[in-house]
Amino acid sequence: MKIRPLFILFCVLVLVAQKVIFSDALMVVANQYPLMIFVLPLIILALPINFDKPLLLISAFLIGLTLDIFNDTLGINTFALVMMAYFRSSILNLVQPRQGYKTDNSGYKSYGIGWISIYLGVCLFIFSFTFFMIDAFTLVYLKRVLISSAMSTLVSLPFGVLLLMIFKA
Repeated sequence: MKIRPLFILFCVLVLVAQKVIFSDALMVVANQYPLMIFVLPLIILALPINFDKPLLLISAFLIGLTLDIFNDTLGINTFALVMMAYFRSSILNLVQPRQGYKTDNSGYKSYGIGWISIYLGVCLFIFSFTFFMIDAFTLVYLKRVLISSAMSTLVSLPFGVLLLMIFKA
């Protein structure tokens, strides 16, 4: 597989944006539901559909660990990103178009905004839920975790669609 320079630029921009802009932009809704914008999972989600799963999991681990080192978040991003990467192939099979995936490297743009939104929405929810669940580390706050995950997914989704449409032609 050939890695394009545009993809490397995309990865660097997403990592910097997550650290500099979105990690410190924690919002609290109704004084109890934390809301975060997640763009970090886009690095894993933008990889080709037929990407090798073991390499995908290793990449997710390294990318998450990189952000955890800079954010001092003790592995929360790493765990959530690896969890999302693990379920990525199942989600891709779940949202597969009727005609199947194209073998040429045409990018996600060819599947349409509806497909991208469903794919990103499900994956971002898994990432958000895992992130907030590990952060809470108890089932006592399950309602708070579910609401925060849903709201964070809804807020992160437009950023994800926009970035994938711009960088993944």
